Amino acid sequence: PRPIDYVIPSNDDATKSIDLVISYLGNAIVEGLAERKAGKEKKVAEKASSEPKKEAKAKTEETKEAKTEETKEEK
Repeated sequence: PRPIDYVIPSNDDATKSIDLVISYLGNAIVEGLAERKAGKEKKVAEKASSEPKKEAKAKTEETKEAKTEETKEEK
């Protein structure tokens, strides 16, 4: 057997107490997975919202370059 990672103190091996411990563990797993999913969705939303800003910035820079070239041609 491997060493124990997490000790769960209890002194009863009745099915009701085992069910209680397992239900707490199961709920914690479900909650953790939901938090992970929410975090991933938040990152995707932030990335999606930042892409239009990058595109707008690139268009602004292209416009500036075009104006600079026009100014050079006029001289």
